[in-house]
Amino acid sequence: MRTARYLRPLLAVSFAGLSLGHLSGCGEDTPTPGADAGDGDLGIVDTGNRPDAGPVDLGTPRDVGPAPDTGVGIPPDMTTVSGRVLRLDSYLNGQELTLFNADINALGTAGVTPVKSDPQGVYRIVVPREGSVVFEAKKGAHYTTYEEVKVGSTPVENKNLYLATEPYVSTIASVYNVDINAPFACHAPNPTAEQCRYAIIIGQVLDDGTEQNGRPSPQAGITQANFTVKGEGSETWYKKGPYFLNARGDAVSGTQSTQRERDPVSNYYRGGLFALFVEVPVNGRADRNFEIRISAVQGANTVYYGPTYVKGYRQGLSWSKVVETGRDNPPPPPPPPNDPVDFDTQVYPLFLQVNQGGLGCQGCHSNQGGAVPAGGLNLYGGPEVAYGALDPARYPQRVNVQAPAQSYLLTKPLYEANGAQNHPIYAFANELDPNYQRVYAWISQGALRNGLNPPVVSFYNDVRPLLYQPYAQGGIGCYDCHVNGVNANTAPGGAYFGGTGNDLYQVLTQQVPVDNGNTGEPYRINKQGNVGNSLLLTNPLLGSPEPHPAKLLQGTQDPRYLTIYTWIQNGYLNDSP
Repeated sequence: MRTARYLRPLLAVSFAGLSLGHLSGCGEDTPTPGADAGDGDLGIVDTGNRPDAGPVDLGTPRDVGPAPDTGVGIPPDMTTVSGRVLRLDSYLNGQELTLFNADINALGTAGVTPVKSDPQGVYRIVVPREGSVVFEAKKGAHYTTYEEVKVGSTPVENKNLYLATEPYVSTIASVYNVDINAPFACHAPNPTAEQCRYAIIIGQVLDDGTEQNGRPSPQAGITQANFTVKGEGSETWYKKGPYFLNARGDAVSGTQSTQRERDPVSNYYRGGLFALFVEVPVNGRADRNFEIRISAVQGANTVYYGPTYVKGYRQGLSWSKVVETGRDNPPPPPPPPNDPVDFDTQVYPLFLQVNQGGLGCQGCHSNQGGAVPAGGLNLYGGPEVAYGALDPARYPQRVNVQAPAQSYLLTKPLYEANGAQNHPIYAFANELDPNYQRVYAWISQGALRNGLNPPVVSFYNDVRPLLYQPYAQGGIGCYDCHVNGVNANTAPGGAYFGGTGNDLYQVLTQQVPVDNGNTGEPYRINKQGNVGNSLLLTNPLLGSPEPHPAKLLQGTQDPRYLTIYTWIQNGYLNDSP
């Protein structure tokens, strides 16, 4: 008998945060809460320019373009993203210098009108629901800056975008002896007879929120040897760096690892910063896809960050975050084509909405509440219902087992690097996206359901330890609030995870929680077949609107999420002695 601890190749994960959007245009509105992809801005008071921080905003307050959308007349298949445009160097230094008259465009979407930031630096843009967007911010005397954002069903607020001044970028390049102005001969695997330019990635290494009570904390001590960087799937892709900035975002020659310090105003850590210069050919599309993985020994543990997937743009700057994803056991790679993929536990969870850690499909492809699913494709209601809508014998265009790459399930939500997006919003950044590879592998194996023996997950041996053990012993972080120093009367939300296995099972399956918030789910384990609605999964899930101080699960492909999900999917049996 196989148990969950042996299923890592099957329960392979990607922490890309690349949300699967609708598979053929959104239809009726489905009134479910969306993910708040804001950056947790604390509103730190602007203390003015630091010396030599580059020029102040060179724009003019005239001709700022149309005023931000007031929200009137937004179609039901759209939502809004709003926030401010800030100077990246000032933000990293604990200041907030806003930029007006910056052009904001949403790449990887269809039918989106670009906007400009207003005289206060505020922007508001209408985009399709449930998927991923690459926001492009432009302004004179600044490096065009890119950032990927997940979008759910409800407005994303306080999502600040950042623009780096040209002097700031030039200073970083100069300190690390990188020529960002002149083209150079490309290196293999790119054609060596062609010319290349650099794309710049500035990133931040963060823990999963355990150190600062749910707020991801910048990490110090990460060295170049801890990084693995692949371009377009190749580890030999030519790059310079990573180089390390100090805790305030300055380039300091000789810095050998990430740095951090406490912000004197907020008392939170800042820093954890690095810079990468990666080559992109001058000819062809302007973007290339990069994978960043980090593994570092910290104390008694090996801590893993990522993999994070970033689009690097030729002569542009991409801002990204690499978040902790596990300790001691690295996130496994996507399954190879000959490694069986289970539809119920590995493919179906990808269809969940963004706020449930999925890739967003059910935001539009759903008949929930009498809605008309977009394109006639209903993926809501459990694996059996979803499979019925994808059965290749009935819908060979949706799932083409003869030519998997031509399946609508793969082509519709794929980011279009050249030309108009073939879908309102994208899900897969490219064919190397681990989620794309997972679905492709399932189709290439015949697109079967129940083609595998269902994974066996033990409540007592696999699920319970995640909930009651300390983080250092393999728990997911629940111990600090729901076990340590509390009891059944004092635990937050009435959820005491200590005691016997039978006690915990009673709490999860019979006790009505007192803290359920935005979904109306009555139990910690959903008993109506909608596994992804279970509060045990949504409360600690990154991006979920359920109120919870720590978001410890990174998405539906987090192996800890999959272990709990599979146990519930299989009937949430109690095997406690």
